[in-house]
Amino acid sequence: MGGLSKYLTKKHLYLFFLLIILAVSVRQKIFLLQENAGNPLDPDAVYYRQIADQMSSPLDTRVREPLFIWFVKGMFLVFGSSDLNLRILTLALSIGCIVLLFFIARSLFNGFVAVFATFLYGTNYWLNLLSVRGLRHELFTIFVLVFVWFLFRATRSSVRQSDGSSANRLTDQPTNRPTSKAILLGFIAGVGLLANLGFYSFIFPVIIYFGIRRRWHFTRIILPIFLSVVVASPFLIHNRVVYGDFFYSMNTLARGFGNMEFAGKPGFPTQEEVEKDLFCGPELTMFDYIFRLHSPGEVVQRSIRGFWRIYVGEFTKRIFLSSTPVLRLFYLLGIVWLVWLRRFDFLVVFLLVGAPFSFFAGGAFDWRLVSHIAPFTACITMVGVWKSVEFFVGRLNGQEPNKTER
Repeated sequence: MGGLSKYLTKKHLYLFFLLIILAVSVRQKIFLLQENAGNPLDPDAVYYRQIADQMSSPLDTRVREPLFIWFVKGMFLVFGSSDLNLRILTLALSIGCIVLLFFIARSLFNGFVAVFATFLYGTNYWLNLLSVRGLRHELFTIFVLVFVWFLFRATRSSVRQSDGSSANRLTDQPTNRPTSKAILLGFIAGVGLLANLGFYSFIFPVIIYFGIRRRWHFTRIILPIFLSVVVASPFLIHNRVVYGDFFYSMNTLARGFGNMEFAGKPGFPTQEEVEKDLFCGPELTMFDYIFRLHSPGEVVQRSIRGFWRIYVGEFTKRIFLSSTPVLRLFYLLGIVWLVWLRRFDFLVVFLLVGAPFSFFAGGAFDWRLVSHIAPFTACITMVGVWKSVEFFVGRLNGQEPNKTER
């Protein structure tokens, strides 16, 4: 009973810390909501509201993926259509991101990392400001976190510890109910595609990586990928029937990127036309935008520059770590410690979740499009704090660092 009592006490203590973090974060979000409620919505948010107000069927979401529009429509049906209600919706979704981060970090690492990573993420000014802008990034972050959490839980055996965290053990043996887990993974991935079709550039490589790493049967790799496409297929078919393009929403975004970069040049609309409608002009696929309008050297150069901006430079340093040098130091130490601990699965997920955006981040690019990376950055930073403190305390006690894979 003593061990059980200790477990419950520690677990409840961490949950108490989570409630405190939520209270602090929500207070800051509400303050920012009040401060910005009278300002015009972002153009994207205005468009989301227009679609939700005018949609005639569940798939009538124009150039946007439907899931966020469904959330907006539901909010408006219950509470009425207004800019404020749209902002409140995304604020509520951002709270879900904080809670998910806490449980993921506790499951993959420990209570210390969970509490402090959640605090770092939940009190970040830029992320809290983003949460009251009425945009869809919080919903996308939720599905990235849910997908990653389930992927690790479905492919690792775990030993429950006294603080409620899990000491995860890498296993190449088949997990219980592999087919049902593959089906559920495919369903989660498919719903994520309905939030953002670009999600495929993350989920497909990650599933293939885990399948090879865990020595899955070929069908277990293909099944979740196939099911994710099946879940998203009604929207893809709707795009094909109405607009003549399965990937109309993604290719429209490519046209917007092309117009921002090449406006006024031969074959593209004028600057004045683009200012009136970012998505005007001739058809352009995402593949054509990247590889036909840019030389191989430009693609490589921009991707390297964008990768740096996302993972080391501007976005991480200024936004995710709030321009705090000591946090940046622990972030870099966290990466080193994860390599030392052989936590390569987490590092691969971290790199793949942002790498598909590297080319775009190398040009004119809004950091909010990679805001879903922030929870992982917070985790790595607090792994750096945790292991560095543990290392120095151990050295003072004459202990050597323990190189294990958890």
